[in-house]
Amino acid sequence: MNSPEASAIYRRCEGVSVSRFGSEGLVVVPKQAMQLVLNEIGARTMELVDGRRSVEDIAREIAGEYADAPPAEELLGDVREVLADLAQNGAVEAS
Repeated sequence: MNSPEASAIYRRCEGVSVSRFGSEGLVVVPKQAMQLVLNEIGARTMELVDGRRSVEDIAREIAGEYADAPPAEELLGDVREVLADLAQNGAVEAS
């Protein structure tokens, strides 16, 4: 699985939705007949995927939102991994 570049921009695939349940998120991928459960960072990453923000922008935004979050540079690896997994499962695609 290839990790996206920090400058890559992703968007949700058609019909994909995300719902929050406490600190977790549920991603529904209708075309794959699949549901994915994400942790808090994964859920927030998915919420921020909008076809405008880069992977690096998403990591910076998450780092700024949580008082106990690691610096954006450290979060970047996690965000890249989440997006690679989501892309592999048909939830997001590079725009």
